[in-house]
Amino acid sequence: MTASPIEHAAVLVEVQADIAATETRLTELRLVANYHREKAGNAGETLSPDSVVITSATKNGHLASMTQADAAETVLREAGKPLRTAAIVQRMAEGGFPMADPKRLKMSIFTTMSRKKDRFRKASKGIWKLNPNPPEEAIE
Repeated sequence: MTASPIEHAAVLVEVQADIAATETRLTELRLVANYHREKAGNAGETLSPDSVVITSATKNGHLASMTQADAAETVLREAGKPLRTAAIVQRMAEGGFPMADPKRLKMSIFTTMSRKKDRFRKASKGIWKLNPNPPEEAIE
């Protein structure tokens, strides 16, 4: 059985969405690579991706010892505006938050912020903001 033009159009829409998402991810990765290339200077030219190991030196920064939720909240507070999940992860890395796998951290941050509705709210698809009405702390 052959697919109808409507079925082809539906597949085309999905493929175009996947292409757009891939291009966005590639842009994000290029930004991260450029940032680290600038910070690495000449040292970056001698390293291959397989030779890079996260050391305590790369874990220094104001977000280094925070939980994911605390670091994400700090990033959003410092930004003063809603951010995409990828931008939050990038700023966490720039702030010294330890990460071996940015893609896994992005998924983990998304899950963390989804569950912590008392701290985070979705501004729109893939964009997060701080909860403007956090619950009051219990007074003992």
